[in-house]
Amino acid sequence: ELLVARAITQETQPLPIQILGTDLRAFLTTKLFRAAGERMLLCKITRSDHEMAPAKDRDGLNILESMVETVPEAMLFCNAAGELICANDCFLDLVGAAHVLEVKGLRLSEFLQRGSIEAKILLDPSRHEKRIGTYHTTIKTRMGELTSVQISLVRINQHQEMTFGILIKPVVQLERVTTS
Repeated sequence: ELLVARAITQETQPLPIQILGTDLRAFLTTKLFRAAGERMLLCKITRSDHEMAPAKDRDGLNILESMVETVPEAMLFCNAAGELICANDCFLDLVGAAHVLEVKGLRLSEFLQRGSIEAKILLDPSRHEKRIGTYHTTIKTRMGELTSVQISLVRINQHQEMTFGILIKPVVQLERVTTS
């Protein structure tokens, strides 16, 4: 009943929970919706990696997580090998994925029309430059549909590991903004 009440009031703060038998903490968010005329409660559990991070990095983690969740365009982070670390809902919608677990660990090249060639074009210069300008390409969904996009990429050095922040805007969305 508590979870249903939280969903009805649209409580935005995640509920902290303890994983039984461990010292791990997680967060629970709820959403109430109707499907086929039936009321359903969707519960999302996210692990708290903040406890494992050094204290000086916690603020940075909070800022990055907040940015990924709130930015209105598709946004993702990948490691130096091009493997996706995290992505927001806009990216999931763009590629036709239902959950971040479907894309986490996959290579960026799997979503680019020209695959590894294009991933190399994007990631290699960024190893030397802090950021690249914009790059126009085509993203393919999990079902093979194609969408023209503009990609901006920035290199983030974190704990001796290279990470890339990537912002993806559909070109159709950009054309609407330009003409209005």
